Amino acid sequence: MASKRIRIFHRLVEKAKSIDLNEFIKNNGTRLVAVFAASEKLIEFKDDFKLVWILLKAYAKREYTEIPIKSISAIVGALLYILMPLDALPDFILGFGLIDDAAVFGYALKLISDDIRKFAAWQEAKAIEWEIETNQIVKSAGDFGSAQPPVNNPES
Repeated sequence: MASKRIRIFHRLVEKAKSIDLNEFIKNNGTRLVAVFAASEKLIEFKDDFKLVWILLKAYAKREYTEIPIKSISAIVGALLYILMPLDALPDFILGFGLIDDAAVFGYALKLISDDIRKFAAWQEAKAIEWEIETNQIVKSAGDFGSAQPPVNNPES
């Protein structure tokens, strides 16, 4: 069963190379969130899913491109596997159908774990940079705003 699951995953990784990532994100975000929330097995990967989804969006917007296309394809391939109604274990087989989805997603995460760590570090650095810039703007605005307005003295 595992080899069939891996073969399907690798076929989907190849297919993912030709997918329009912006369209994939636009068309599948809500559905994937629902699948991850509804599955006892996939909910364990909720935080990982959030991170790779942010990664895909950043990559699609060309905000973060320090990741090989094969890693992007692995993420998309795993997500395509999850979206497939008939995979190695069909999802309608209650209790078992989403186990293989979780296994494939976990496998993809393992394959690209270094790239995910690099993205998480980049994202954290970007957030710190944004906070520093924002604090400097607020401080500058505060300094500008602290000047006393001219007093209109009616007695002069």
